[in-house]
Amino acid sequence: AYAPDGRTIAFSAEDPSSDGDREIFRATLDAAGALVNLSNSPGPDDAPAWSPDGRRIAFQSQRAGSWDVYVMNDDGAAATPVVDGAADDVSPSWS
Repeated sequence: AYAPDGRTIAFSAEDPSSDGDREIFRATLDAAGALVNLSNSPGPDDAPAWSPDGRRIAFQSQRAGSWDVYVMNDDGAAATPVVDGAADDVSPSWS
């Protein structure tokens, strides 16, 4: 997912340094190409979606058992569940 500024992406990929869980990463598209693991949590994280202002990222996570939607700051801080229940909640988007 491209950030609103068009210079940064967020994506989900398997973290080779962990037990194979998918994590949310941020990468810049400039020559430096800095790669940052934003979610770094137990359980898979997937489907990042940038907020319209580029300051937050919504994503789905299975860290609590079922799939739930979370929101975190663009630096990975303050990951907070938006919905939390027994049913799976997936494919977050902003409106």
